[in-house]
Amino acid sequence: MTREEFLALPLEKKIGQTAIVRPRDPAPNPELGQKYEEYRRKYGFGGYFIGAEIIGEGDATREELSARIARLRAESEIAPAVCADAENGFGAVLRGKEGYPHLMALGAAGDSSLAYDYGRYTALDCRAAGIDWVFAPVADLNKNRMNPIDNIRSIGDSAERALPLLRALVRGLQEGGVAATAKHFPGDGVDFRDQHLCKSRNTLPQEEWEAEYGRVFRALIAEGVMAVMPGHISLSWRRAGNRLPATLSADLLEGLLRRELGFNGLIVSDALEMGGFRQEYFDQAKSEVECFKAGVDMLLWPSEGYFAAMERAIESGEVSQERLNAALCRIWEFKNRLGLFGGGQRIPPQADAVASAALGRRVAERSITLLKNKNGAFPADASKISHAALLTFAPNPAQNEKLETLAALLEERGIRTEKFGCGIGAEWLPTYTREAAERADLVVCAATLLPHEPLGLLDFSDREIAGILNVFSLSADKLVFVSFGSPYIAGTYFPAVPVAVNAYSNVQASREAFVRALFGEIAVTGSSPVHLPEFEDE
Repeated sequence: MTREEFLALPLEKKIGQTAIVRPRDPAPNPELGQKYEEYRRKYGFGGYFIGAEIIGEGDATREELSARIARLRAESEIAPAVCADAENGFGAVLRGKEGYPHLMALGAAGDSSLAYDYGRYTALDCRAAGIDWVFAPVADLNKNRMNPIDNIRSIGDSAERALPLLRALVRGLQEGGVAATAKHFPGDGVDFRDQHLCKSRNTLPQEEWEAEYGRVFRALIAEGVMAVMPGHISLSWRRAGNRLPATLSADLLEGLLRRELGFNGLIVSDALEMGGFRQEYFDQAKSEVECFKAGVDMLLWPSEGYFAAMERAIESGEVSQERLNAALCRIWEFKNRLGLFGGGQRIPPQADAVASAALGRRVAERSITLLKNKNGAFPADASKISHAALLTFAPNPAQNEKLETLAALLEERGIRTEKFGCGIGAEWLPTYTREAAERADLVVCAATLLPHEPLGLLDFSDREIAGILNVFSLSADKLVFVSFGSPYIAGTYFPAVPVAVNAYSNVQASREAFVRALFGEIAVTGSSPVHLPEFEDE
């Protein structure tokens, strides 16, 4: 389809091209499925979001996912862009699968060649399944240790460390054949609030914002990133953009992002179901029209009311034909560059499952960071350890079960291990724990805090904290603490533990890397990508 043909589409089809939706399966909900089909036939959709959230019951294999995407393309009158988050690899797209260690592990490894491969293998895996576009990388800087959005999803807390890795990631993704997306403009990680619940704020003064977030976005734009995703985040130093989140602010999108930073690519909103967007007007369809007017080209998960509201807004002149056609030109150029209209250059899938898995292990091993080794007990001598106690701390039951797999890794080395879990769905028996610790030659305290698991503030509940307090009654000389999530846990709750380690991700590759490092089977070379004043003198 040529640009001229694209711009000559009927109004309904033009509006449909500005929407990215989740495919609906009519089987579990016939009424919803029927409405979806009506809208698909009338408007068509510019893109489909694919991910674990929509696959439904059970796991989907690559083949099943590919078949689903092929059906979406076959039933589409106009070629859709198929997108997924894939922030930490293609494995994160499938329900029940695991992706690579999170971006903060890349930050700890500090190797641009690893970052490039991380992006390239993600792209090749995605393209092999039929995905054209990923909502990655997270370009935010985690300035606030309590921020519930970024944390290990970000590379670190400074532009100096993040920039070379982010640039390599974008190159790897786009040279691998998918469109990359820098998110979440104008930058999350400063506030303690969650965009999913309410608007958050980037409160850095202008000079600091320019030196950090501004520097990151300028560099990624210069790198040729194809899309930018604004968040439901306001920017305090911009008078006009101070109240409204970026998804509703023409000052931040048309002013700062396009005119001042020079971005000419596609702007795609963050999810419009999020509280940070919905609370501004409470009228969802009105908010979505305002989002488009502010400068967003494609809206992620607009409501059913968006389509008719946009028709009225265009017919009344509230949304100009000039604004609509500007968005359509960017959408056409974006899709054409991906080869969806026969132009551009589609890169053939070359995903290598063995090499991709090996990359995940390399990132995990290179990321292991020793924060503290006060008594020289790290690495430990496995030949002198016959009995261990494993204490796990996680507010999410599924994450706690993953932590407990450390016991099997210890037992593979001939170490009998008792498990004691602390968290929802887990039993915590302080007396037994103390007795086990007295019997044990080694006590491993393993914890994780991950964004959105559960939703809300990124911290432990009273149940986990009660278990943490109990640790202080144990003999310190046997203790090794390791975080498989937030890098701040050790400094917040365990600053006095003699051995503290950060592994950044609760995936199998990271758990295996920690155990190998614990027993000196691999060298420990990671460095903290975030400021941890509690361990500066260690």
